[in-house]
Amino acid sequence: MWTAQATLRPTAKSKDDLPVCLVAIDDASNVVGTAALKVESIPSHRRLSPWLAAVLVAPKHRRQGVGTALIAAIEDEARRLGFKRIYVATDTAIGIIEGRGWVPIGDAPTLRGVVKVCTKEL
Repeated sequence: MWTAQATLRPTAKSKDDLPVCLVAIDDASNVVGTAALKVESIPSHRRLSPWLAAVLVAPKHRRQGVGTALIAAIEDEARRLGFKRIYVATDTAIGIIEGRGWVPIGDAPTLRGVVKVCTKEL
């Protein structure tokens, strides 16, 4: 079992407090995943903000809902901070992202290759 908990900036007070990092921890207090909300992510899309980023889940905890819960928690944090829209760039989690109502708006080049850029109205 695991839970999502805020760390680093557990109670951001405004949009100016970004970045915010969330972690998912298991019952033994081990970190099993992370996600962040940050001002910018990919250089070609600097005009867009904020970004869901750094969604990482430990291999043995994948496909258990950890990533989905972290994404939902970041969406909630962005909404709480007053953002009306959020963005993400991904080449691996497009199924999860689209399943949560995110809409693809294009592709972008990165150092890892081309990624899908998506947005979600909050």
